Amino acid sequence: MWEKQTQVFVKRSLNNKKLYPHSSENTERISLDNCGTKNKNTRAIQSENKFFSLTFLIKHRFISGVLLILLGLFSFNSCRINYSMTGASIAPDVKTVSIRFFQKTAGLGPASLGQTFTESLKDKFISQTNLNLVDKDADLTFEGNIPGYTISPLAIQANEVAAQNRLSISVNVKFTNIKDEKQNFETTFSRFADFESTLNIATIEDQLIKEINDQLIDDIFNKAVINW
Repeated sequence: MWEKQTQVFVKRSLNNKKLYPHSSENTERISLDNCGTKNKNTRAIQSENKFFSLTFLIKHRFISGVLLILLGLFSFNSCRINYSMTGASIAPDVKTVSIRFFQKTAGLGPASLGQTFTESLKDKFISQTNLNLVDKDADLTFEGNIPGYTISPLAIQANEVAAQNRLSISVNVKFTNIKDEKQNFETTFSRFADFESTLNIATIEDQLIKEINDQLIDDIFNKAVINW
């Protein structure tokens, strides 16, 4: 009886091997395939982690660089002299400017000459600086008068007739800088414009005055606030 059971068990074992001849090999292959898949997934995750780490590092360095630049600019602006596009250099503690009326004291010239010059000088500082225009108690103050307004012949010809005439304007300016008294000055500025003697001065006077005023104002502006 024992021998018969043993024979049955052996037969079943042989039959199983016939039915599933590669079962152990399949199991090994499945195990190997699973290991390979796991290794691939692990490498993919590691690569992805490295990519995100590199991206984070680049972004971090970029943001840090931008912050350092902004901090440097802020620090530089807080202590530097303010420069405008025209080259004006104004100390940061200078905030206000006052431009008093320039009275025309010359015997010739239009009555509006003083008003025209004063407003043009104000416009210069409003457009070319960040200073606030005030009536009094300013950091910078301009005051003076217009003592000179003359028309004289120029380039006398052989027949003693002038081919051109010259319009000249002079302005006395007193400049006061309460923040830096070394910059104070009192100066007379003069400019001129020539025109054909055959022209009627009344028809071109306004244009000539504007040209001369522009030159005078540039001179005053440059002396007061450029190249401190």
